[in-house]
Amino acid sequence: MDTRTKRMLAGAAAYAAADKSDPFAYARAIAHIKSGVAGVLPNGSDAFYSAEEYPEQRTLEDGTTFNVPAYRNICRP
Repeated sequence: MDTRTKRMLAGAAAYAAADKSDPFAYARAIAHIKSGVAGVLPNGSDAFYSAEEYPEQRTLEDGTTFNVPAYRNICRP
């Protein structure tokens, strides 16, 4: 598997993880990649499907803090 394909698949997985409310996000992204609707940008810099994961700290009412993965820079075609 070439680097561009790995980047596209990683972008689709990150996008799906960012949109947990949509159970078909990953399947749709893969279908778009396979059909040619989505792909690598012309300059080869990134996939159309992507999201950046970062740790977010949240606090419960009792004061307990914990880290959860959150996402920003969510992109889709």
